[in-house]
Amino acid sequence: KKRKKKINDNNTKSKKNKKNLEIKKDKKKKKNIIKYVDKYFFWGKAQANSCKEFFHNNKKIQIVGYSRFVHSNKKIIIKNKFLICSNFALTNPKYNKKKDEILILKKSGIYQNHLNKFYNSMAKREKLFYETIEQILKNNPKKKFILRPHPYENTKNAIDIMQKYKNCEISLINNSNDIIKKSECLIHIDCITSLEARMLNVPSISLAWLVKEKKLCYKILYNSGYKSKSLAHFNNILKNWSNNKRYIQKQNRKNKQFEKFFG
Repeated sequence: KKRKKKINDNNTKSKKNKKNLEIKKDKKKKKNIIKYVDKYFFWGKAQANSCKEFFHNNKKIQIVGYSRFVHSNKKIIIKNKFLICSNFALTNPKYNKKKDEILILKKSGIYQNHLNKFYNSMAKREKLFYETIEQILKNNPKKKFILRPHPYENTKNAIDIMQKYKNCEISLINNSNDIIKKSECLIHIDCITSLEARMLNVPSISLAWLVKEKKLCYKILYNSGYKSKSLAHFNNILKNWSNNKRYIQKQNRKNKQFEKFFG
C-alpha cells in the first residue's frame, strides 16, 4: 500500500496568524483614534451597528441619513426624458490612471482578495452597458434620453453616444437630485442615484441582466429599482411606459432594506 503524504500546512497557518494579528492591530489603532472623536455621524443603522464595538459611549453615535437626500430647490425643467446613469469611475476614471485606482483600493482592503475579479467583472460590464444603451436609443427613437456619467468617470463613451443619436443628450451636472426630480425614470445597473430616485419617488429600472456575477457588483444598489430581465423586456416596459410607470414606482418602494444603510 502507498503511504499517504502529509501536507505541511505550516505556511498556511503562519499566513492566517499573521493576518489575524494585522486585524487585531488595525482594530486597536482605530480604537485609539476614536477616543479623540467627539461625535460620529452615520448614514444608517447598519453602519452604526457594525462600528459599535469601537465606541464605549453610544452618545457619540448619531444616525443622520444620507446627506444627498436633502432636496435642492434649483429649477431644472426636463419633461418626459429618461435619465441614464453610468457608474464606471473605477474602470474608466476621469481624474486618475486605472492602475492608481486599483492601488488605492488595494491599500484600503475593501475587496480583499476579490479586487481583481471585481475590477475585471466591472470592465466587462462597462462595455456591455454602453453597447446596450446604444441599442436602447436605436429601439426607442421617439423617446428622449439624458446620459449622465458618474462625476469621476471619463466622459468619452457618453459623448460618443450623444453625438451619434439625436434622441440623447448628456448631463454633467454635479447635483444629481436636480435632474432626477424632473426625469420620467432613472435607468442604471448599480448606481447610487437609484437610491436618490427612490427618495424622490422617481421610478428606476435596473438593467439587471447585464450583471453576470452578482457577487462582483455593488449589491445594495444592484437591488435598487425594478430589475429588467432582458433588452426585449426593457424595451417593452418603455413602449408601454404610461401603463407601467405606477407599477414600477410601487415595486421600488417595496424594498425596505435601504433605510438600514442610508437612513
